[in-house]
Amino acid sequence: MQNALDACAHHLHPLQILAGLNQGRSDIADEGVGIGDLLCGRLARHRYDPGERSDALQLFEQSGVGTAEQDLLRLVLPPHCAAQRNQKKKHDCSSHISLLLFRSESRERRFALYITTSGERSGSPAACGSALRVLHSSQETMMDKSEIETQELEIMPESAPRKNASRREFMTRIAAAGVGATASPAVRGMSSSNQTQVAGSNQRVRIAVMGTNSRGDSLAGSFARLPGAEVVTICDVDSRAMAKTQATVEKHQKSRPKGVTDLRRVLDDASVDALVIAAPDHWHAPAAILALEAGKHVYVEKPCSHNPREGELLVEAARQSNRMVQMGNQRRSYPHMIEAFAALKSGVIGRVCYSRSCYNNNRGPIGTGKTAPIPDWLDYELWQGPAPRRPYVDNRIHYNWHWFWNWGTGEAGNNAVHFMDLCRWGLDVRFPVLVASVGGRYWHLGDDWETPDTQSIVLEFEGGKSMLWEGLSCSTLGYPGPTFHGEGGSMLITDSGYTVYDEKSKVVKEVSGEAAAPVDLTGPGFSKDMAHLNNFLKAITSGEKLNSPIEEGHNSTVLGHLGNIALRKQRTLHCDGKTGHIIGDKDAMTLWSREYQPGWWMPRS
Repeated sequence: MQNALDACAHHLHPLQILAGLNQGRSDIADEGVGIGDLLCGRLARHRYDPGERSDALQLFEQSGVGTAEQDLLRLVLPPHCAAQRNQKKKHDCSSHISLLLFRSESRERRFALYITTSGERSGSPAACGSALRVLHSSQETMMDKSEIETQELEIMPESAPRKNASRREFMTRIAAAGVGATASPAVRGMSSSNQTQVAGSNQRVRIAVMGTNSRGDSLAGSFARLPGAEVVTICDVDSRAMAKTQATVEKHQKSRPKGVTDLRRVLDDASVDALVIAAPDHWHAPAAILALEAGKHVYVEKPCSHNPREGELLVEAARQSNRMVQMGNQRRSYPHMIEAFAALKSGVIGRVCYSRSCYNNNRGPIGTGKTAPIPDWLDYELWQGPAPRRPYVDNRIHYNWHWFWNWGTGEAGNNAVHFMDLCRWGLDVRFPVLVASVGGRYWHLGDDWETPDTQSIVLEFEGGKSMLWEGLSCSTLGYPGPTFHGEGGSMLITDSGYTVYDEKSKVVKEVSGEAAAPVDLTGPGFSKDMAHLNNFLKAITSGEKLNSPIEEGHNSTVLGHLGNIALRKQRTLHCDGKTGHIIGDKDAMTLWSREYQPGWWMPRS
């Protein structure tokens, strides 16, 4: 049992069996090691008992699958199965085999077997649920998930297909025992008994980070410092950013993650448990949804969508996948903010009816860009991804894409989401019933900046509550944090603490962040932001409640989207307080979604 634990570290419950496709590599085939071993990167150093390996190979030889077509399958049986057979406990080693047949657009065939034991060994827990290991399916194209076929077959040594059985007969046997033609969430991704956790209480979550020029580099380094995570892949279309973040991670975890340009390679990689998304806004929801469909957990930076419809689709995908999805509004995990909002809820300032917040910066002009050759360090086609195509212009990449509607969401998506989320948390509201916004490009006139650099958004909610957000991209003077105003006083919350005032503006309570209720930051020297990442990891491994589940992230993101729609349409919006949908204004609702580049990711509805 310990051997199995060592061999499958970070990925599989010891009672789970891994199988996979070996693409005709005789050096591996001679050792009887499956491609799944290579993908996990854990089994290669472990030598199984020759008798166990022989039993496994014999089972596949009897199946008659694929040897004539150079698709050599290899199965690794856990030690306890061989031991049970020696004790003549034949049926204790029965397994359920799920065969997923993938076909790509190029029709290049790939097979993968995902196997879990259903037997029970004396002194050990019953076998847990399905173990999915998605294999690299095609170098040329994304997998069409609608073409996945899932079947199950109970296999016991005495009931294996005869040695000379044809592939067609073997497939027929599987089809006869099938339970359906679509993959369930438990089959799509790595799972344990509750289908959300990495197997084993001491396992590390294996992380891939997408988009690492700025925020992603910070996130990758932070995850690498956490004992519950291992950053295994850096995905970026900029080779310079990729190399920089590989070095950042290596400095903290002493192992260098691999680098890939194409997200599809990450989705195909069975060794990745979770995807962290810090790419430009237009990639956030599409990448998150694709990751969920591939069985990955998701940490997505704010805003969680480029438009409200994408956010709705992401919420639905998260519900269907049974995976953990957290948005990067990290203040939801700050200890002093958790304490402050608990105080608001308890009535420390009476009924809270109004909140306001502000974001200010001193951003300079971006100038007038020129169409230019695409740099050799950039895969511009992948950078654009699902967004409609635009020529490469030399002042867009990196960061300035925030200020162009085709890819970004302006300051309302970039920073208002953080503060509107806090205001909404304190007011205890969801979607507004009325939204108005004014603003524009007031500084550095004449450059290419499209979104407003100055913006005010007012939102009214049912129950006599409202909020105001002010965005000042080009002014250094603002105020330090959101304020909440109630019938019995006010509260100011900053990143370092909170202060409570009575109705006469007298300070009645002042709390610094260090004095607030403690939270596990995994050791000294870890920032409050790390608490949010740690919460995400613990939600995966031990079922801890997420501090910002995607439903909350989407709700707060929609507030920024509605402010942008009101500004762009230059009118007040009336909205459904349950969904946020704009009422009686079809023209404004045209901005609820967007156009997508044909042939790339498209929303299903």
